[in-house]
Amino acid sequence: MAIVREYKATTVDGRIEPRFRMIRSKTKPLKAGDRKGFNSRSGMASMLDPELAEVERPTVDKVVQLIRVQYVGHRDKESGEITDVLTAQGHALYEFLMAAARIQGIEKQEFRVLMTDAKKFLNIKHNDRLRALAQQLHDTKVRYDFVTKDEQWDGLMNLLSVDYVTTRADGKTYLSYIIHPRVKRVITESTRWAKLDINAFPKFRCKYTPRIYPHFQLHAQTHAGLRKSYIIEPKKFAELVGFVYSGDFHFGNFEKGCLRPIMKDFGDDFSLSLSVQMEPYRRAPGRGNPVWKLEFILEPRDYLRPMGDSKLRHMEGAEFGRLAKLIREDATTLKEWMPTGALLLKAALRLNREPVDLLEMWKEDVAKAFACPTMEIQFGLKGQDICDLLETRSGPTAFELWAKSVDPIPERIWAMTQEEFEQNIGHEDLTERSIDGAYVPASGGVIKTNTWVDPTLEGVISGLRAIPAEEADLPHQVEYVKQVCSTKHPAFGFKLRSLLARIGERYETIEDAMQCAASDRPAGIDRIGFILAVCKWAVGGWSDRADEALVAAAKLFDKKVRQPVSL
Repeated sequence: MAIVREYKATTVDGRIEPRFRMIRSKTKPLKAGDRKGFNSRSGMASMLDPELAEVERPTVDKVVQLIRVQYVGHRDKESGEITDVLTAQGHALYEFLMAAARIQGIEKQEFRVLMTDAKKFLNIKHNDRLRALAQQLHDTKVRYDFVTKDEQWDGLMNLLSVDYVTTRADGKTYLSYIIHPRVKRVITESTRWAKLDINAFPKFRCKYTPRIYPHFQLHAQTHAGLRKSYIIEPKKFAELVGFVYSGDFHFGNFEKGCLRPIMKDFGDDFSLSLSVQMEPYRRAPGRGNPVWKLEFILEPRDYLRPMGDSKLRHMEGAEFGRLAKLIREDATTLKEWMPTGALLLKAALRLNREPVDLLEMWKEDVAKAFACPTMEIQFGLKGQDICDLLETRSGPTAFELWAKSVDPIPERIWAMTQEEFEQNIGHEDLTERSIDGAYVPASGGVIKTNTWVDPTLEGVISGLRAIPAEEADLPHQVEYVKQVCSTKHPAFGFKLRSLLARIGERYETIEDAMQCAASDRPAGIDRIGFILAVCKWAVGGWSDRADEALVAAAKLFDKKVRQPVSL
């Protein structure tokens, strides 16, 4: 197992900067076979129940040897042509069956999954469609190169072969399949794997996306101090995902048929714990400036991790003992419906609230849920949703769903007039207005010119629209808006960077306009108008017309800012 340590290094010019060193542990490395391989408390149910999936966000371990297999496709016996028959749905079925094998125990000889469960996971209704997807797995060949401690295997094999078994007792039909012994061995002996969001696979629309996603996820799991951009040649990228082409490799066909659909999948709005952003193409010198390299910025989206994987809020031992006693000895709520102490601390850290206050809120909302199930307990969460999980699952599961709907307490927001704002900049003895209107000493710190901005898209839009036109050029309003002026802002940055694959070099126009917006040159009302145009584009669905409108808005804004001022 590798451990990444941070240390301070002195550069040639005397600066001290942080660096990272990877240290190989001398202890016996952890193998994939030592782990369950499916990371969720509820097992199969977390793949079949959308609400439970949203709470637990199950992941499945995929070892690096299976990630690096090459998809060959299906060779026609008469013509000899190779066709790629594996669709995105077919690949989703394969990942579902492999995840079910990890749940049942990879050491078993035979695995069975109900056809109804497979159809529910894939969101399909007809058995014929499921059988067609299973046939895709049989017809798809993969080239493997497995290396174990004492052997190396390479060759071709079917992706997976599926049979159908119907039990006479209850008449249920199962998908029955056997995993190749060599595949099982590399799964149990591998020391490196990627954690994949299993519920993301049915949402992919391009058949190449589920093939590159494990590569991206594996790269993104590298420690942040060591992680670099994922850089690859277009032709190697095509070979990696099994993009079939005839004759010479043509980048235009590859971009249209493979690269753009992949980036559209990653740009769609669903809870994927991986952020994929593509940088502008790296072009080689020479005639036509051909595309030389593709560069992707891959980062894990930690804020989408399940609460069970989060850090705990710090609490002293005696204080934690009192909290555990409150949970254990509470007489108003059933013990089975109470969250664990660790889960409560994780939620408290994420929501910026006190654990005891959060516990009281939970108990009150549970009482409301059973008293009036149709009432909306939290935003978008009805009492019946909590009741169902409490009765069918457990208290911690229901608590996680509830905690996702609770609003976090934001950092301090300064509410002052412009005159008060200018008087207090840089002063230690701050004053702020209390509830009764009197001025009291502030809770500490020096006021800065950057005030808090709600990071959600709706929060940005409402915050910008709340600024009166006559106050758009006031210093504190300008600083407020400038915090949003970045192509990497969490409200719209992820969607904005997906434009790279669609509009190419014209994306630089949007970047230039955003840099202008972050400067002091534009008028306040023009800056607000441009950011609102970006937000409007992010809210709407993807289309070529919307992309063109955004580029036009960026050009107009940039022209207004850069035009010379007439004296």
